[in-house]
Amino acid sequence: MSELAKPFLKWAGGKSSIAPILIDNLPNQFNNYFEPMVGAGALFLNVIQNVDGHRKFFIGDINKDLISTYKVIKNNLSALKIYLSKYENKYLAYKNEDREKFFYSIRSQEPKTVVEIAARFIFLNKTCFNGLYRVNRKGHFNVPHGKYVSPKIFDENNLNKIAILLKKVHFNTADVKTNSQLAQSNDFVYLDPPFYPISKTASFTSYTSKKFGEGEQLKLKLVIDELTKKQVYVMLSNSDHPWIIGAYQASGYKLQIVKARRSLSSNVSSRGKVNELVITNYHLID
Repeated sequence: MSELAKPFLKWAGGKSSIAPILIDNLPNQFNNYFEPMVGAGALFLNVIQNVDGHRKFFIGDINKDLISTYKVIKNNLSALKIYLSKYENKYLAYKNEDREKFFYSIRSQEPKTVVEIAARFIFLNKTCFNGLYRVNRKGHFNVPHGKYVSPKIFDENNLNKIAILLKKVHFNTADVKTNSQLAQSNDFVYLDPPFYPISKTASFTSYTSKKFGEGEQLKLKLVIDELTKKQVYVMLSNSDHPWIIGAYQASGYKLQIVKARRSLSSNVSSRGKVNELVITNYHLID
């Protein structure tokens, strides 16, 4: 049996380590699959390869470059692989300071074509510090160089598998409310937002130029309330924080604590397994 496709990006808060747990907590039956904050898509890739059924998949993200990259993998993978090979060969041929200069030269570029945007996106993800995606208020990517010894920029076989899977996927770059509105009764929506910070040093809300603070968390809760009224199955991941616990318990949602591995934190001492909440509304629908 061939190895299944896996996320092609490093991603802060990625769900690869707990995807089996999330799979076990899916509704027994559902129609279409929606993931409007897809990120690296660990759960999406697991569902599309492991869960039986002829359903449609709708994935989205407010990060336009991310969704553009998914689309290029789907529609123009051959051209993308040419760019990525060039980046990988040049980068690995350089040493130390020259590598760093090459990284910053790519980071400073403003590519024009969708293929160039996707190649830059993947290259920076694999060579920047901890694979983080962070932008400043102007929307410019500002993560520094990672200084890895021999990073693998891309896995050709894995991208080939993902390209095939994406053929039956619909994409959207709207906000989470707009992305979720297409979901109807018995559809399933998975939401993985920037987590509510459990401490001042743990805050990571600069995924886009617009911060995802407490106000955005409340708006997301209202989106979930509306989906619940429509009889849409919802699963939400978020931090094990009293504000999140209080907000969702008060509305009758089911909360489960899971242990998730964290390896992309800038603080080495904060890496390892941490508590996360998996919040569902199924019992409010069935």
